Amino acid sequence: MSLVPILAVGANVAMYISQLGIVGPLRRASKTQTSIPLLPSLASFLNSVLWLKYGFIKNDQAISLVNTLGTLIALYILACFWWYADARRTVETRVLLTILCAVAFIGYVDYAEDEQKEDVFGLVCCAVT
Repeated sequence: MSLVPILAVGANVAMYISQLGIVGPLRRASKTQTSIPLLPSLASFLNSVLWLKYGFIKNDQAISLVNTLGTLIALYILACFWWYADARRTVETRVLLTILCAVAFIGYVDYAEDEQKEDVFGLVCCAVT
């Protein structure tokens, strides 16, 4: 394996692990009634799910491995948002909408007849990132 994929995997793992730092402030925010934005965590979840699918399509183990970790971390963070939220229905609605977006994009790549669907899906992944 060359140096570039190793560095890319390392950078992505560091990025996903760094997001765990939001859990402490979430706990404190639930006690002080302050607000922490949910959107970055939703975007991270959508990003990692789409790249995970792209890794499976291209049969790229590095992309799949890193984004499996990213998806699990994003799910944990979203679960923490739900757990510590005063308005759980709002968190549930936003997570559901994000999942529906992911299903729509993944459904496109699974069922489209277009010869360039994998390249288009890759561009969608880049745009979401």
